[in-house]
Amino acid sequence: MQVFMTSDSSAGEQIVRELLSRGGHEVEDPTALGAGALLAASDWTADAVIAVLLRKRPPKQRLDAMLVEVGIALGRQLPVLLLADQQLALPPLVGVPRIDTTMAAAKADSSLLGTKINLFLRGVESRISRRPSQDISIGPGSTHPISSETVSGLTFQSQVGEVLRSTGVEVLRAGHLTPGSERADFAIYLPGVHPELGIVLVEAKQFSRGSTNKDNLNRAALQLSKQVLNAHASLGLLLYDGGELRLPATPLVVSMPLNELANRLADAPLDAVLRRARNEAIHAL
Repeated sequence: MQVFMTSDSSAGEQIVRELLSRGGHEVEDPTALGAGALLAASDWTADAVIAVLLRKRPPKQRLDAMLVEVGIALGRQLPVLLLADQQLALPPLVGVPRIDTTMAAAKADSSLLGTKINLFLRGVESRISRRPSQDISIGPGSTHPISSETVSGLTFQSQVGEVLRSTGVEVLRAGHLTPGSERADFAIYLPGVHPELGIVLVEAKQFSRGSTNKDNLNRAALQLSKQVLNAHASLGLLLYDGGELRLPATPLVVSMPLNELANRLADAPLDAVLRRARNEAIHAL
């Protein structure tokens, strides 16, 4: 994949360039194409754009030039990822996912950062493979309908994976995104939507009626909330088997039965379902 990378520092550029090269991606940078507004006049192509801002206080001139470059990329309808220091305040860029980290964290655990970047690029590859169709989410008229045959005979965790894949999003095992003994089951990336719905961690829990199981789900929601924070993800989705339960609101986590998610997906794409469920959870706090 051809990736255009712009950066505020040589150190940050080197870290990400090595990760991209390791993944077999071809990297272009503005020094060869024309930085800032000059990029608009350059004859260049890319599958995705990554803006690396790992300095806590990047030089204003360089920051302004990078934001112009991001704007040009968005104008060309290219997928853009912001990789930024977690304390760096940036203008709101609706539709652009952001990975928060620090220079020290990126150097100390490059495998974690590489997994997050790979998740973004896998999502981009998934969109490219679906061109010219622009509909990557299941909804009315979808070409990837959910049916009982799709999930029959599978374990519950596999059912969750199949339902998520049927929406057209990229679904990966969470792996290095959630270090430690307790890990989320899946990580999904929603390209082309609001930045708060970039990377979502998903946990699948089987359910049978009883207060003990409700307590177990509460604990699972709290654990998923911690994993979302540790992984710098945007949201956690706890899917369980059985009927709907009234669970206490948990920060950064949306909980619902799998069959409810499937029913909602019949009328709306996944990103809209998650935004609505997240807003409902926020109002319940």
